[in-house]
Amino acid sequence: MNIYKHDLKIGLKTFIFWIIVLAFLLVIGMTKFLGVSGSTGSEMAIILEKIPKIILIVFGMGEVDILSVGGFYSVLENYIFIFTIIYAIQLGSNSVARESIDKTYEFIFTKPCTRSYILFNKILAAFTYLFVFCILNLIFSYAAFIILDIDNTIVKEMILFATSNIMIGILFFSMSIFLASFTSKTEKGISNSYKIFMLTYIISVIYDIFNWAKLLKIIVPLKYFRAVDLLEGKLDILFVLISLIFSLVFLYIAFKAFEKRDLNAV
Repeated sequence: MNIYKHDLKIGLKTFIFWIIVLAFLLVIGMTKFLGVSGSTGSEMAIILEKIPKIILIVFGMGEVDILSVGGFYSVLENYIFIFTIIYAIQLGSNSVARESIDKTYEFIFTKPCTRSYILFNKILAAFTYLFVFCILNLIFSYAAFIILDIDNTIVKEMILFATSNIMIGILFFSMSIFLASFTSKTEKGISNSYKIFMLTYIISVIYDIFNWAKLLKIIVPLKYFRAVDLLEGKLDILFVLISLIFSLVFLYIAFKAFEKRDLNAV
């Protein structure tokens, strides 16, 4: 049995749903930009001045000018950033817990393959969907500009946003695998991953409100790649490396834990 192809087939319907939502959000979102940057632009500027800073930060508008194409796109990408993390958590958790959900542990793990080999192929299939999702984010972004005839002056910035999505997506993907590998109950593993995501989101808002020092940035993954920096063409290589190192550590421990896991208890 080709485990990789089998898991790709299982995840296809969910993947199609996510990319439809992605395409819809990008096209509809950039359509809204045409209205914001047009006759209502000055009115929008007045409205934004009256909105409390904390509200602007929560919606990703705290550091950017949403009346510019780059600023508006960054706000749109802020929502896609969150979608990417949610999808990554779902993919990572399911790659470990799928057999528990489908009650097929006894079937698949009696095959002449090691647990690590099986888990590797399941993770690879899940990562394939995550990677393609992030690439399609970039492709759909270009397409939205073309369809709506918007002058695209942020080509480089789009690539940086897509890259940052992949990095943080991989981080939460590997974290969810790590947590699922130590949890006997499927629901608890994915629940813990979402709780950590919500906690990091809250911390990221607090980080912006109080303008914490860069030294504390390492505990705030959602601020590894700030929109204002990406719009200036800057991608912090240090945090790319930190994201990859944390991801590799999570995966290494997950594989070790899964090898010792009591499958009869799931």
